[in-house]
Amino acid sequence: MALNILVSGALTGAFRTLIPQFEQLTGINVAMSLGPSSGDTIDAIPVRLKQGESPDVLIMVAPSLDSVIAQGLFSPTTRVDIARSRIGVGVRSGMTLPDIASIDRLRRTLLAAASVGYSEGASGVYVATELLHKLGIAAEMAGKMRKITGELVGAALVRGDVALAIQQISELKAVQGVDCAGPLPAEVQKTSVIAAAI
Repeated sequence: MALNILVSGALTGAFRTLIPQFEQLTGINVAMSLGPSSGDTIDAIPVRLKQGESPDVLIMVAPSLDSVIAQGLFSPTTRVDIARSRIGVGVRSGMTLPDIASIDRLRRTLLAAASVGYSEGASGVYVATELLHKLGIAAEMAGKMRKITGELVGAALVRGDVALAIQQISELKAVQGVDCAGPLPAEVQKTSVIAAAI
């Protein structure tokens, strides 16, 4: 027996640990595929569903999952919230961790960065459309922001494509070679609820 699951990148690290344990306990093989909960690239979950991909289990940011359920693609009676995920800032391992403990310190950190990577998923949408405006630095940051698609932002950070990464903390921690400086300050934090349905 095989189980096909399509999972938001926010749970990458957790599922890399849980799937082998699940397979060993149940004898069920799991085929896991990762993708962002939003976006219009080929890897984005909404795009994949429109193209006919039909996983047994779908796990993604709750508002996006609710939209998919409303389209009749997944069962509303099976929907369950499974995690809360906050956004954080990461740097390459061994670098000095930036101080992002307050809004002013976060603003200074971002302005000082040569480049900042963000995802096409839920956290990246928030960063691009809300966070920089809340901090009052959208114009100053426009030339420094790099949307990372098709992979976790941490992978681009480790390669040196960007100097700083902003993404959900669980995704930053899933990449070897990334150190997480911590979560965004509470006043500008966006916590995403991750939900599942069959």
